[in-house]
Amino acid sequence: MSILLSYLVIPLIFLFLALNVYFRIRIIGKYKKLRSKNIGIDDKFLMKEDEIRQRYAGLEEETLNELIDFSGSLKRLIMIAFTGFIIILSIFLYIYINKG
Repeated sequence: MSILLSYLVIPLIFLFLALNVYFRIRIIGKYKKLRSKNIGIDDKFLMKEDEIRQRYAGLEEETLNELIDFSGSLKRLIMIAFTGFIIILSIFLYIYINKG
């Protein structure tokens, strides 16, 4: 069982690395699009959709939706990185505990 898990770790690392690169490219593209519209992005409000809507209420609906989509992409990237770390750490701990 531990050999199977050992062989599972490397594809998982590559999968999470590919997902990370994909989301980073999407985030950079969205960021460039928002910066081209001269929107000052305040990092205090990026993770809270309600506060984004209040802070940037004067923007066009399309631009506001792009900003919320940018925020959602950041949240997904963080969750994927956290999930990947937990899964890979769990596999290593399982292998380590069962060998001892």
